[in-house]
Amino acid sequence: GAAGAQGEAGQQEAKKADADDWIKWEGGECPAPGAGVDVKFRVGLCYYGAPSSHYDWDHHSDPADIVAYRLSR
Repeated sequence: GAAGAQGEAGQQEAKKADADDWIKWEGGECPAPGAGVDVKFRVGLCYYGAPSSHYDWDHHSDPADIVAYRLSR
């Protein structure tokens, strides 16, 4: 089928988001500089609407590692 035919302007680098717009994160440089983001931590907590610069985006094998993010709604 033509699954990718629609294409959305907000979609970045063909990152795969789930039905709720969460994008899996495996560590590295901030993927959304200057944006407000929602984040899921390895420990299971979620935080919503903070500036992306508020977080450490690298992974440290720690419960506070970000494992998914999305742009705040």
